[in-house]
Amino acid sequence: MREPGEHRRLRGALAVAASTALLVGACSSDSDDTTATDFFSDIVLGVSASPAGVWGDGRAVMATSATDGTVAVATTTGVHVLGSDGQPASTLHRFDETTQLAAIELSPDDGTLVVATSTPSRLLWFDLVAQELQHVQDLDVSAAITALTFTSDGSGVVAATGANLSAWPDGPLSGPIPLTDAGASIGRWVVRSDGIVVAPVAETDTLALVDENETSVVRLESIGAATVLDARAGPGGDTIAVTVGEGQDALDRRDRILLLDPQTFAVRSEIALDRAVPPDSWVVNDAHVAVLGSDAIDVFAIDGTPVTELTVPTDATRAELLPLESGFALVQADGAITAWDSATWAPLTLDAGGVSVRDAAVDASGRAITTVGFYGDVTRWDTTTGTAALQSGAFALGEATSVAVSSSGDRIGVASNSGRVAVLDRSLADQWVFGSSRVHVGAVEFNPVSGMLATGLAERTGEEAFDDTVASWDPVTQSERFRIGGESEDVAGCSFFYNRIRFTGDGALLARTSHDYTVAVVDAETGAELQRLSTEDSTLLDIGFTPDDELLVATRDNAAVTVWDTEDFSIAAEYRSPMGGYLAIAMLPDAATMAAADITGALSLVDVMTGEILLDFEAAGTRTTSIAVSDDGLLLAAPAADSTIGIWSTEDGRRLATLAGHTADVTDVAFAPDGTWLASSSLDATARAWDLTVEI
Repeated sequence: MREPGEHRRLRGALAVAASTALLVGACSSDSDDTTATDFFSDIVLGVSASPAGVWGDGRAVMATSATDGTVAVATTTGVHVLGSDGQPASTLHRFDETTQLAAIELSPDDGTLVVATSTPSRLLWFDLVAQELQHVQDLDVSAAITALTFTSDGSGVVAATGANLSAWPDGPLSGPIPLTDAGASIGRWVVRSDGIVVAPVAETDTLALVDENETSVVRLESIGAATVLDARAGPGGDTIAVTVGEGQDALDRRDRILLLDPQTFAVRSEIALDRAVPPDSWVVNDAHVAVLGSDAIDVFAIDGTPVTELTVPTDATRAELLPLESGFALVQADGAITAWDSATWAPLTLDAGGVSVRDAAVDASGRAITTVGFYGDVTRWDTTTGTAALQSGAFALGEATSVAVSSSGDRIGVASNSGRVAVLDRSLADQWVFGSSRVHVGAVEFNPVSGMLATGLAERTGEEAFDDTVASWDPVTQSERFRIGGESEDVAGCSFFYNRIRFTGDGALLARTSHDYTVAVVDAETGAELQRLSTEDSTLLDIGFTPDDELLVATRDNAAVTVWDTEDFSIAAEYRSPMGGYLAIAMLPDAATMAAADITGALSLVDVMTGEILLDFEAAGTRTTSIAVSDDGLLLAAPAADSTIGIWSTEDGRRLATLAGHTADVTDVAFAPDGTWLASSSLDATARAWDLTVEI
């Protein structure tokens, strides 16, 4: 075994020699140029990088459908159109920076699509007839849009910008025109059939009536000490209802729903309730009002008369009601969707559930609901038949969680939280895509010698249960070789788990973390367990073999670091890391130094045997669970801020480059063996390759 501090003395000697060489080269005409050049051959002066390709079209986040059956989809990477057959028909726009979607809305005539993003704050207008981007409007970040709707005639939009309302009355080239000021908070608003916006003014008894020319206020008579909360309108804006509440908070509030004359705002009828009504739990169409409770939906006629009580299939405390042409639909947290038609009020199950829904919208006909599932599946449901008129998995990869590059550099592995694993070639074209079990594949790694692919699950299956199965796959025969680990219950105190897979350099051993606080070392060819290493009831964060295969290092959330000698797996060293532990580590070629990322986002070079911090990297600070060191040890890569990737010099800690292109957080990075390119994965459901040019 090497002695602690041995490599530190070596690095110190090199630093002194480097300083001497600089002085000789600069001050002596007869200096040995060859010696100086050789000595500095491993010092990186700069790195330039360029995108080399992208795999995947992102994960669907929001969708809305036209009455002809086509569907507009906003994904993590752009805006697309699906044909009525569910196949991608066109790409309207691709994002080129970090993007958070806020809203998507289709005009009543299906001709114009507006997509709002909160990061960056902007509106994108699309002409769906011409299938093209019409206009991009940048907004002030303080006025980021949270919701929007078209005016009744489809000529413009009204949007919530913070606590205020703004309008674009004539489309993208008009506005924004402020409709309200910051003096009063506005509840959910509706647009009347004549285009007038009707907005409840919070904590008052008034409604604001606003258009681009003027704002007026109407006071609701006979509501006593109650205040207005939010509003709903039937199709076309000819039926308007508001909720009013009386009480200190949601626990003791008793709400009423008032049906109003849309012109005079006189109260036509009233529905008194014995509870607070959350915004998403009541809706209106032209004939009925529906109010969601914990186990039933109460239906009333427009005149306030009770009509029926609809039984909810399961607990509805986390659900949303949607108005249909002649009834209502309930979208529940588990993805279950049920529709009721007023002709019979018989329940019609559209989806039995099982996968939660990210977004749901009713089209202009009132007879179709478009949903986006948790992983990005897009479905257009016919609410009259209960069948799926369109289903698309084009944007259903889920989030890309891990990436690896084979030792030959000709294959890239990508894992996702949807259960899908892809093996790509160097050009990012599919070689093999497998798995659809809807489980969280959190790790992918190639055996450096045999080329076998290992994948690891990190799936929570219960309150204190995880599935940490690791499988070995042969990419040539596209078959499974072995499977180890599995589901286990009752892991006290374990609130999260990262599945880490690491091979020794000779490809003989595979080490994997387990949610039971142990590291299993197995035969990489057969999966036979050779050693089980305990970490004393603390969650494992990362593991790694030194390049000479002599040591195995594990970091834990209690800040402990354990180093085992792989000859007999005795403990070679133990020490403390910064509070919270190192979330990610990567070994340098000297087998004595590792790069480490702590919970604050700091990146450091650390002595493997003592834990001494040898170098801090500049301009770090983004918390990450993945870092990578190039095979020659000169470069460190790590996810950085704003969905970018940072490249640093391991010699002096300088930040050399920033790679921008992903539109959501980067989850993993991996260098190609020759160091000329880098692979990355992201929550935006893509993998990317980046060409690197290193200046020495």
